[in-house]
Amino acid sequence: LMSDEDKYFYSRILSNIGGYYKHRFADWNKALVFYLKADQALKGVKGYDAIKCNVFYNLANVYISLGRMEDAEHEINKMQKMFDIGIVDKEEIGML
Repeated sequence: LMSDEDKYFYSRILSNIGGYYKHRFADWNKALVFYLKADQALKGVKGYDAIKCNVFYNLANVYISLGRMEDAEHEINKMQKMFDIGIVDKEEIGML
């Protein structure tokens, strides 16, 4: 079993791979695969809310690029909730 810290770092690696596919190749579908894996890696993890919010942001960005607006809205709503209840620093609200 991986610790929450291990899952956090694993999620960051997956997010970086997703970013590579997004920025290097504009391969939104491949990026989505890795962002979804990053999101899955963080399920049940306590804390690490900034990286969770970042994964939601990346998912929303990819969904918008793929024309999947309802999926993007779902991710944006998750981010908004995090800001509203104060578990993510308001300085990061520019992600919205």
